[in-house]
Amino acid sequence: MVDVDPGYLKLGLDLLQLIGLVLLAVYTHITQRSKVNARAIEKVSAALTQRMDDKEDDDDEKRGHLESRLATWSAGWTWRSTS
Repeated sequence: MVDVDPGYLKLGLDLLQLIGLVLLAVYTHITQRSKVNARAIEKVSAALTQRMDDKEDDDDEKRGHLESRLATWSAGWTWRSTS
């Protein structure tokens, strides 16, 4: 049987534990960033949707106002025949 110094075994296990801890930290960081990014995207999407809805409401209001002005203006307009 091979005679192994216990100090080398402890060093090997310590290095293995350190590598595992670093990998766990990297994994945790990546998953947390993914969650934060997803939340940020959802917030931006909701804000853009709200702005688009507001813009559509403004456009509808302006269109209605212009149509009513056009109807009022054209009510007094009479077509004359040029013949």
